[in-house]
Amino acid sequence: MSTTLLIIAAVIILAVFGALYWWSRKSERDISYDKPGLSDEQASALRFGIAVSSQGLGGGPL
Repeated sequence: MSTTLLIIAAVIILAVFGALYWWSRKSERDISYDKPGLSDEQASALRFGIAVSSQGLGGGPL
């Protein structure tokens, strides 16, 4: 009984982490700062926003 529950929990956890990995990769592909319609200033601002938002709590490494 407990072995079955352990296997089911492991499968669920793996599925959740797999979904998070897929979602993060999809999100990275959706953000494109080198589109033909963006000016250099807009592309730089978008890159800056990505860098600032990816630092996380505590400011991240400098």
